[in-house]
Amino acid sequence: MRRLAALVVAAGLLVWAAAPALSVQPYVPRAVDFEQTLDLDRGGDAAAARATGGQWRSPVIKAPKRFDLIGLKWRSPDGHDVTGRIRVRDPEGGWSRWTLMGEGHGIRGTDPVWAGGADAYQLRLNRRPRGLRAHFVNATGTATRADRARSALR
Repeated sequence: MRRLAALVVAAGLLVWAAAPALSVQPYVPRAVDFEQTLDLDRGGDAAAARATGGQWRSPVIKAPKRFDLIGLKWRSPDGHDVTGRIRVRDPEGGWSRWTLMGEGHGIRGTDPVWAGGADAYQLRLNRRPRGLRAHFVNATGTATRADRARSALR
């Protein structure tokens, strides 16, 4: 009797795990958006500014989760003339080229930049606005380990 119960449970788990793969509908992972407050007033920024010709360069910043898009937002009303570039690190550890972050068209921030599954980033800004935050979107189902496992099953 125990053996039969174990077989029934195992068969049920197998059907439950395989059902998404057998679906007629293609699997589309849900987009995950999240933010990170950037407390960049801690040491080292004066040397970084001198090293980059008067522009401020952040240290490498680890994102809370993997991300496909990144944009910046800030609080300071005088931040409309902030310009910057970003580079992102892929999961294998390679870095992209520095990419210009477009103006946010009237908002206190930038347009989003494609990052394609990055896990870290670095910023180069002409100045640091107050209340700087990074806004991320993961649209490929790879934000966390659990998301990656779920996406792989489907």
